[in-house]
Amino acid sequence: MATVKVQERIGLRRTINVARRMGVQSPLGENLSLALGTSELSLLELTSAYGTLANQGQWLHPTTVRY
Repeated sequence: MATVKVQERIGLRRTINVARRMGVQSPLGENLSLALGTSELSLLELTSAYGTLANQGQWLHPTTVRY
């Protein structure tokens, strides 16, 4: 419930814009359930977005490492 309340205060458009800057390209539902993680993302998009947090807010295009 807390995440939905925060989402309501911040606004859906703002949240979606941040997700786009973090590399998310998949369609995101414009409803409050977005705060609960109801939109589908690929594993690559999800890990790329978390990588943005680890990289002090700078999104980098994911790179494949092959051994």
